[in-house]
Amino acid sequence: CLLPNHFQESLSLFCETCDQLTCRDCQLSDHREHKYKFIHEIASETKGMIGGLLQEVSYKRVLLTSAMKVIDDRQNMILDKKKSLVKEITQVVV
Repeated sequence: CLLPNHFQESLSLFCETCDQLTCRDCQLSDHREHKYKFIHEIASETKGMIGGLLQEVSYKRVLLTSAMKVIDDRQNMILDKKKSLVKEITQVVV
């Protein structure tokens, strides 16, 4: 339906088989046996799906922030231990 065959028609349907917007005429002819939905249905479904994905990303972001904090704390512990060991070795050598 991207061709100018029915340029006067609005793209009011979504052909799920072809993953593209179509006009009513194209859906009835070129996409006759294809699965389709009205664009307002697809928009609502997509909005819900994106909302779910955003919640999932937000949750994973919290987990990632927590993991980064743990890694940062461990790096600080390692640096402190390194300083302590260097000081201890220096005292033994002296």
